[in-house]
Amino acid sequence: MRFDSTLTPLRALPKFPDPVLREEASQCRVSCRAALAAGPVHRSFLAALPDDWREDPGVEVFSRLLWLRSGWYPLRPFFHVDWGTTADAPGRVETLAASFGAACRTEFVDGSFELDDGIEPHSRGRQVEALVDACAVPTTSLESHRLYHFDNQAWHRATAARSTGWRLLIRAIRGLDPARRHDGEGTFTSVRNDYVPRTPEELERHAPYATPSR
Repeated sequence: MRFDSTLTPLRALPKFPDPVLREEASQCRVSCRAALAAGPVHRSFLAALPDDWREDPGVEVFSRLLWLRSGWYPLRPFFHVDWGTTADAPGRVETLAASFGAACRTEFVDGSFELDDGIEPHSRGRQVEALVDACAVPTTSLESHRLYHFDNQAWHRATAARSTGWRLLIRAIRGLDPARRHDGEGTFTSVRNDYVPRTPEELERHAPYATPSR
């Protein structure tokens, strides 16, 4: 299967300090109109969307607010595509996304390549990781405070936080099959860390994720 993985930077967005970021409300698959109530950072993101996106009733807005320490990951650092591949879910699903706060970036593959057919998504992700490790395909990063465009052919993974602080990732998507729209929270907005803490040390380390200080 051939993939054309790209990340296109569009425009710069305003910066917001941590005291503003931490008051934003994570959104789980809501309309653009509903997302306006999430706070000034969301409103800034929505104002930057093209008119046809803001006016499209099929567009959904997702966001996730996290407090990260340096070295922590916002989710598992495995390469994946959003919404399935073109083989799994025919049609193009587009995303406009922006990250606010300086904590961490998302790494995207920037190039065309072939992957094996008929294997499960995690194995495909391992193939992409091997291509990146071998410098067979280049990568680029979704930097903070900028609007980007990508689709369901774009392979990407989380990277470790470079500093301690708040990170708000907001996405608007369009092109999903109507049957899949507004289909529950999903892990993007409900997961706050990707392991279950058990030992006293893990519980202490996980505490800022579970109960962020305000």
